[in-house]
Amino acid sequence: MGLATKLLGERPTMEHVLLVLFLGVGVYMYVGASEFASDAATFPRLLAGATVVFSVLLLARNYLPGPIRSFVAEPMQVLGEDEMDATEGADGEGSEPAESAETGASGGYTYDIDDPRGPAVTGALCVLYMGLTFVVGMLYATPIFVAAYAIWARMELPRAGALTVLSFATAYAFYALISGDIAIGWYTGWRLPVP
Repeated sequence: MGLATKLLGERPTMEHVLLVLFLGVGVYMYVGASEFASDAATFPRLLAGATVVFSVLLLARNYLPGPIRSFVAEPMQVLGEDEMDATEGADGEGSEPAESAETGASGGYTYDIDDPRGPAVTGALCVLYMGLTFVVGMLYATPIFVAAYAIWARMELPRAGALTVLSFATAYAFYALISGDIAIGWYTGWRLPVP
C-alpha cells in the first residue's frame, strides 16, 4: 500500500490530483490577496478560503464522521432528473436494460471513478480555459469553456444553451461590477468588443 493510498484512505485517482491542484491554487490565491487593499482582498480571500476548505473536505472525506461524510462524499446530480429516477424505481414495473456507462438518465456523460476519461477531459478543458483566458480574456473564455463542457457531456441543447448564457452573464457581471480587465487577453492585450 502506497503512501498516497494510506493518506487518502483509497486508491488515488485523477479526482485527487484535481483536488490537490485546487488546494494549491486556493492557498496561493489566499496568500496572494495580501497584495490588494483590504477591501479589495475580501472577495478573493473568501473565494480562496472556500476553495481550500472544500478541497480539504473532499480529500479527507474517508476520515470524516458519518453524517458529515455522507453530506460531503455522496454523489448528487446537480442538473439531473433525480425525481424521474425515484418515480421509475417506485413503479415496480419491468425496467429497461441498464444504460451504458457513458450515458446517464439525463443523457449526460457519467463515468466510473476508475475511468480516466472524465477527469482527463475536465482537466484538459480547465487548461484550455486558462489558455483562452490569457489569449482572449475571461469574459469570452468562460462561455466557451461552459459550451465545450456541455457539448462533451452531451447535455440537452436547451440546458447547455442556458448554462452558456448564464456563464456569460456571470462573467459580464464581474466585468461590469468588478474589473473591466477580464475582457482583455492578459498575454496578448487583445480585446474583443464588449456587448
